[in-house]
Parts: sequence; C-alpha cells; structure tokens
Amino acid sequence: MRRFWLVLLAVFLVLACLTGCAPSKRVEILPGPSPTPGGLNIAQAQQALPSASPSQQPSAPAEASQEPQESEENAGRPTPPPPVTEDSKIVYLTFDDGPSKNTEALLEVLAEKQVPATFFILGTNADDHPERVEAIAAAGHLVANHTYSHQTDEIYQSADALLADIEKCAETIRSILGEEYPTDLFRFPYGSTNKACRDYRQAVREAGYRYFDWNALNGDAETGTYKRTPEELMERFKETVDDVDGRKNEVIVLMHDTGSKENTVKMLGDAIDYLKELGYEFRTLEYAQMKD
Repeated sequence: MRRFWLVLLAVFLVLACLTGCAPSKRVEILPGPSPTPGGLNIAQAQQALPSASPSQQPSAPAEASQEPQESEENAGRPTPPPPVTEDSKIVYLTFDDGPSKNTEALLEVLAEKQVPATFFILGTNADDHPERVEAIAAAGHLVANHTYSHQTDEIYQSADALLADIEKCAETIRSILGEEYPTDLFRFPYGSTNKACRDYRQAVREAGYRYFDWNALNGDAETGTYKRTPEELMERFKETVDDVDGRKNEVIVLMHDTGSKENTVKMLGDAIDYLKELGYEFRTLEYAQMKD
C-alpha cells in the first residue's frame, strides 16, 4: 500500500513539472493604426512594456513598425500638383508691384479662403519692407520677380538694362528668403506683349527666366479709368473671367498689391468665391508651363 502511494506521488510530481515547464506560446502583435490622432498603436504600446528576454522577442523585424522616410532630395519640398489637362480648370491669382501696406490684408483674405497666390514683387519695395516678403512666403504663397525698379523708361532701353534690373530683384529676393529660393519666375512690367519690351523676350528666356502675362483681371490699374469701387472691380473681374471660362483651362488673374488698392482687398473674397463656384482649382505659378 505504501509503494502505491509513493508511485502515485511520483506520477503527480512528474505531471506538475511537465505542466509548469512547458513553453508558453507568444502571440506576435504587428503594428496597427493609431486608435486616435496622436495615440499609441498596438506595437508602440507593446514596446512600452518591460522588455522580455532575448528568446521571447518577436520575430518580426524592427523596420516593420517604422514609417517610410522622406528622401533627402524631396525633403521640405511640396509635392508637385497633377499636370494640367484639357479637362482642368486651374486659376492663378497674381498680385503685382508689392509688397505694400495692403499686403497683410490680402494675406488675411487668402488665409480665410484657404487659397494660394503668386506675388510679383518689386525689389525696391522688398528692400524697404523685407518683413512683408517674409510674410508672403511664410503663408505659403509664391514670391516672384517683377524687376527691381519698374522704371520702364530705363529698363526697356536694352536687353542688358532689363536683365540687370531683373537680376537685382532676384538678388533681393534671395537675400530675404535664402539663396535656395527660386527666382526664375518673372513678369514684365505692363506685360510681355508691350511694344517697348517685346524684343527682349528671347533674351529673358535665354537668361533662364520664365515669364507670365495674364488673361483675366479686375481692372484695378487699367489705363484711363478712375478709381473703381469694389463693386466695379468685381464686375470687371467677372467680365474677363467669363470671357475665358470654358475656352482656357488655365486662368491667370492680374491684380495689384499697392498702397492705393484697398478696394482690391475688399473685393478679393467675393472674387475667390466666384471662381470656386465655377469649379476652379487654385495654384501658384511655381509649376506652371510658360506659353510661347
């Protein structure tokens, strides 16, 4: 009888040892989406726990929980927009002659409506108010070149005179926004079809600049007109936009950023709403293609 109990006790001890020493199965938890913005995903929560012994570490490679790294070449650069097609409706809002005392007000309207714009600035004004140029760029808009002086009786005397003035403005932009800031975007004072400068277009292209005119405007600087009210500017704006809507897949709107253009600020919000109603997508001219 005593031997029976000794055998039974030995069997019990063997069974207990086998049960207690059996390796436990580890469930591998793979990375998953965060349950809330800024929250930990499952893999991150697991990493916050005390570390297990080397034999208990998950077999999945550590790289599985890492997000793709941005390439050095594209670091800090916005993703280029889709190319313009025949079905596109793209609008570029542009403001010439700034910066001015109205720049801040224009930026406020653009921020409220959440649309970008291109500012063709003058070097003289930029030298006087570099903080306004910085504000334009900091808000995500494009700063572009409209010559340094805008003195057409001097800069349109020769291609060399024009290019020297353009480069002086480019140097000013780089001195404010950094040497890497693009300065190849240009607009001729009074447009590239003006008879005083049309012979210089090839020289400007060969110097590496892209230039852009416009095909719509609000009339805030049209020759021979008195100072238009916001309502009159809006009427002129609609007239010129409607003229190209449906015929052109890209609309470039000319407006001005000078101290006397308070009414442009006042009508800008309504103009943007009108373009949105027509189905236009707003872009800067950074990736636009220059038309010959």
